[in-house]
Amino acid sequence: MTLLQTFGTRLIAGTMDNKLFASIALVVGLLAFLNLIARAMLMSAAWAANDIDAINLAKTTSPGEEQKLAEGPATREQAAAEWTHRAPSGLPQDAAARAALGLPTLDQRSSDRASVAAGAVLGAAATAAAGLALRATRLVRR
Repeated sequence: MTLLQTFGTRLIAGTMDNKLFASIALVVGLLAFLNLIARAMLMSAAWAANDIDAINLAKTTSPGEEQKLAEGPATREQAAAEWTHRAPSGLPQDAAARAALGLPTLDQRSSDRASVAAGAVLGAAATAAAGLALRATRLVRR
């Protein structure tokens, strides 16, 4: 942690002469810090997962657990039937029936892409609004 503090202090002190360079260096330093933290989290998660695997291998299974393991995972049809049965609304879950009703037919991947795109648009709009507010504030001060 002291190493990170030293690096951050030197980064900020060394770039304060030029405002443009200071803002870029700050962003790069933050990205480097986030990368370091992400790597540490991944390393600790992998270490914990390996410990759990070792514990699970040493543990004996009950007859019920062995039967469930022998069954294997559910097929797509079984999972879809279970999902349709659990659907909170009476709306159909298959794509053809949803298209016939005029409902969106996004699969999970398309839905994830739409969420990421919406987040990017909202983030860009918020950044533009913040920049506009900052400029307006500066004009009012003059």
